[in-house]
Amino acid sequence: MAQSAGGISVACLLGRPSAKGLFAQAVLQSGAGHHALPPAAAVRMAGHLAERLHVAPERQALAGVPLDELLAAQQTLAQDAQLLVDPARWGEDTTDLVFGPVIDGDVVLDLPILRITAGSARDVPILIGANRDEWRLFLVPNGLVDGVDDALLSSTATRYGLDAGALEIYRASRPGGSAGEVLADVITDWYFRIPAIRMAEAQADVGGGAWMYEFSWPSPRFGGRLGACHGLELSFVFDTLDPEALKALPDGEKPRALATETHRAWVHFISEGDPGWPRYDRDRRPVQDFGQQVRLVEDPRKEQRALWAALR
Repeated sequence: MAQSAGGISVACLLGRPSAKGLFAQAVLQSGAGHHALPPAAAVRMAGHLAERLHVAPERQALAGVPLDELLAAQQTLAQDAQLLVDPARWGEDTTDLVFGPVIDGDVVLDLPILRITAGSARDVPILIGANRDEWRLFLVPNGLVDGVDDALLSSTATRYGLDAGALEIYRASRPGGSAGEVLADVITDWYFRIPAIRMAEAQADVGGGAWMYEFSWPSPRFGGRLGACHGLELSFVFDTLDPEALKALPDGEKPRALATETHRAWVHFISEGDPGWPRYDRDRRPVQDFGQQVRLVEDPRKEQRALWAALR
């Protein structure tokens, strides 16, 4: 069971033959099977990192760099590669992760979703999903959400293969939303929601069990603009809400009952192999929504999901 990069690691295990039989079920929160780099991309990004650190692009040279310097260079390189669109410099394969698992043919044999689609994890029930507003964590606290204009929104959508008509569907689903808020929706789908759906589909297709959730309770922080951002579900899953933080919320908005319900579902899946709602299938596409109320929704935001059919 893991979240974000941990969820990606779980997906890698689900696609690895030597991990077969080592665990009974798996939970993947905000991380799925589309995230792995081809070797050439990894070598290229390591070269850019070494260049910024003024060392040779070799294991020993990078190991000799102080950790704080290494992490700072890694962070700025990732930001530049994802914000400054330049395929000639970064490569076409950096629209996903700049740093991540590498398809080395030994530990990671192929893109995990391809392995899982072929049935590598058919005997492992999975609980998988994402948060409604994942990418807002990376746009709202730093103020970048207000610096996004229509040109940046359009160029990013184009980079992901979406056309102007697709953007209109996203805008229609977020009435009155700014360009930055719509951009957050697009990137959330690219990184988190669509890969989670693809893994649930793959498990359903091969006869394995998959249960999908979405966490949509909006954080009141930053005037409510943070939404159900990346990582917000963790305190609910473990039922560890901060009592001091809750004091500032009106009684009607205190999400204690939501934490109880979320925690109960995860525990029931871990102990019984079933979180308590219908398995995912391509016909109904049931998703348990953990938001202002806990409810089962069939095929949420169907129009946006359909946009990615040939893209992701």
